Amino acid sequence: MDMFQLFRDRSGEFKGSSLLTPPVTPWYEGKGQNVSLPANPSIRLVYYSLDDFKLLDYRQYVLNLTTANCDRKERKKTYELLYSLTTFYGVEDLTTKSLVKVFQRLKRNSNWFDEFFRFLTAGMETVDCEKTCRVAQICAMTGITPYHYDTCWNASDKLFYTKQLSSPKNSIIIFICISILPIIILLLIIGYILYKKFKASQNKTE
Repeated sequence: MDMFQLFRDRSGEFKGSSLLTPPVTPWYEGKGQNVSLPANPSIRLVYYSLDDFKLLDYRQYVLNLTTANCDRKERKKTYELLYSLTTFYGVEDLTTKSLVKVFQRLKRNSNWFDEFFRFLTAGMETVDCEKTCRVAQICAMTGITPYHYDTCWNASDKLFYTKQLSSPKNSIIIFICISILPIIILLLIIGYILYKKFKASQNKTE
């Protein structure tokens, strides 16, 4: 998958990063519990400084399998540029500082995240990534340990453009409350009608 990860020190500051690249060969498994996202074949051209070997940029090239399999003329087509990281995200290089900026922008901008998710599978159209999917992808960038992942997940309402996800227990409680509320209201109405009839009958006897 085409993504990156950020590593924190004990104080919580980002001090390191790693780049993950999509596979050259596509693979997809949708049987049982082994569900994966399909991806186009992809290769990466990395630019770096000859002076200090700092990573400057990379360009991701893909072979669109959908187009190649549908059109015979496209079968001879070579890899084409999908995106350049520095150009698309507007950063100077591939340092940890720059990747932190990308991370912050992905959290705040849903349009950029949609493009990021498309890059994730090398341009292959897959599924709509909403709510749970978005938070899971964002937290996977920084939640290297279970503790950091859970912390990111629980803070999703404050950190991301998506609302915090309710836990299964909270969802069940909310569902029960919503289901019972109409019954309670109906019982109150029936009780009020019976009370009015009772008062009316008492007035007649008097």
